[in-house]
Amino acid sequence: NFLADMGEKPEGLSLDRIDNNAGYEPDNCRWATPFEQTRNKSNTRHITYNGKTLCVTDWAKELGLHRSAVIHRLRAGWTEQEAVSIPPRRIVR
Repeated sequence: NFLADMGEKPEGLSLDRIDNNAGYEPDNCRWATPFEQTRNKSNTRHITYNGKTLCVTDWAKELGLHRSAVIHRLRAGWTEQEAVSIPPRRIVR
């Protein structure tokens, strides 16, 4: 049944559940890259800002920050929206 539902395993991909809280039903499974699977872990934090949802790592990339900078902002009490909307401070010398 698995082969009929999912097909042959594509090279470089592995089975991933779309919703980690649901089972391994055909509608909840996909073949995914390691990159996609990392962003679909239950402990990956996603932030939605201006209708766009990204994980912390991807927001950091978009902002030109280190991932740790966004995490530090969140731990310092910044809201999720502040953490991804306020540009990094530029040091002027």
